[in-house]
Amino acid sequence: IKKASEEYERDIGEAGLEVLAILLYEGPSSRSSIDYIRGVNSSTSIRNLLTRGLIERSGNPEDGREYIYRATTDLLSLLGTGTRENLPEYATISRELQSFKEQAEHGTTNTE
Repeated sequence: IKKASEEYERDIGEAGLEVLAILLYEGPSSRSSIDYIRGVNSSTSIRNLLTRGLIERSGNPEDGREYIYRATTDLLSLLGTGTRENLPEYATISRELQSFKEQAEHGTTNTE
């Protein structure tokens, strides 16, 4: 119990903010997708955010071996918005994330 309360009292940190940004701008995502975008393992950050009630998980209908994570309505409320689409720069950032994923799927990279 003490370890759980210590984890809850700690700052979310940069890693947690990255995971939140992915889920807010990308939308519901699997852990492997989050890991790919970040380039590192996100298990600890995801567990921390789940504990705080900022994200939730559900079964993945496409793959029963993994979960899908999404921002909670409480998080959106804390941010002062009812929907992800009302977040700052939502259209631009979500489009850039989609482009990143498409480039990765096709094995191309942007060298600018």
